Amino acid sequence: SERPIIIGERPIIIGEKSPSNPPTVKKTEVTYSVEPGKYIKDSFGYIGVEYFTTKQEKEKIKIRLDKKKAPMSDYEKAYNRVPEFGNIVLHIGRKDLMHANTKWYSYSLKQGDKLLLNLKGKEGIPNIRGRDGNWWNIVKLPVRENIEDTLSVEIIDNKTADFYNFKVLRVETVK
Repeated sequence: SERPIIIGERPIIIGEKSPSNPPTVKKTEVTYSVEPGKYIKDSFGYIGVEYFTTKQEKEKIKIRLDKKKAPMSDYEKAYNRVPEFGNIVLHIGRKDLMHANTKWYSYSLKQGDKLLLNLKGKEGIPNIRGRDGNWWNIVKLPVRENIEDTLSVEIIDNKTADFYNFKVLRVETVK
């Protein structure tokens, strides 16, 4: 317990914050995690989800365009296509080429009870087989609202009627 020292009419506590000793400002850092993890594996291959914030998407664009020594106009065009709150990136890896076709999948994004996005996949046959032997495909889903707490990412494999549910969780850390 600090003992006040009285100078004039105002007691001063030793260790009290003053203009020469400003209070420490704590910052809140926001990160995001995906549950149950990046990939769900099954007998057909895998389904995966990643979330990239607008800042992360723009950093990836910058790296890619820097390597190509692209003109500044290319940066501006690419940056303007990034959704305000980033992208969900879906990874579809399937043992069978035609099962990796994005036309077999439906996707939805929900925040609480609010449906933010509901899409049916379009024709997209992959042309690359991964080192794991799976044919893979990528689908980007725009995030058009700030993730306040939890964003549910639901994927339906319409070929098998399997349902995959991921959650993107907002994590705030005070530093």
